[in-house]
Amino acid sequence: MKDAVIEIARYILASGGKLAYGGDMRQGGFTELIFDLLAYYKADKTLQPHERFYSYLAYPLSTTLTLEKQAELRQNVSFKIIAPPNDLQIVNVNEFLKPDSPDNLYVWTRCLTKMREEMEADCNARIFIGGRTKGFKGKCAGVLEELLIAIEHKHPVYLVGALGGITKDAIEALKGNKPDSFSNEYYFDNDDYKKMFLLFNGKHSRNTIDYPNTFHNFKT
Repeated sequence: MKDAVIEIARYILASGGKLAYGGDMRQGGFTELIFDLLAYYKADKTLQPHERFYSYLAYPLSTTLTLEKQAELRQNVSFKIIAPPNDLQIVNVNEFLKPDSPDNLYVWTRCLTKMREEMEADCNARIFIGGRTKGFKGKCAGVLEELLIAIEHKHPVYLVGALGGITKDAIEALKGNKPDSFSNEYYFDNDDYKKMFLLFNGKHSRNTIDYPNTFHNFKT
């Protein structure tokens, strides 16, 4: 997976493109490799590395980015800290919120969605590869939600299914085949997620989490 992502990033940078990243930069070992690519591939020599690599951080993950870390990385990456939705009325945006209750998971879900929507507004095209189908924070798997938002924006999307994950399931759904991950019950073995799911749908009757409906929309 890492090799594939790095190769894709290499071609984008070599062609003069820019990268947008919405994950945790501490995980996966991508950061240093991306920085190496930024230093090597300079299709537009007027742009500095931090003008070609953007990291989007949603609350509460944004609270883990220290001023020291920002200063250390500012030559290589531009951080975009996305504020929580106003209606959540977060008292202290500098305090980390543990995802240890349905209410807290709901906050995570809303904040991740807002971050993904703002990131998509800045993007011209998206490439999707892999992506977990369980164990995520948010209304659904991150890659799936980003794909749905990209489609809503009518942006070009490129799906790479060779490495499996939710991307492969999305490809199957587009073909009319229904993977298990496009049923609500698939996720309900996680009781915390199930409670958040019910809480979210109770608050958002016009915009519910509904995997069968997502599958139906993919088919059409």
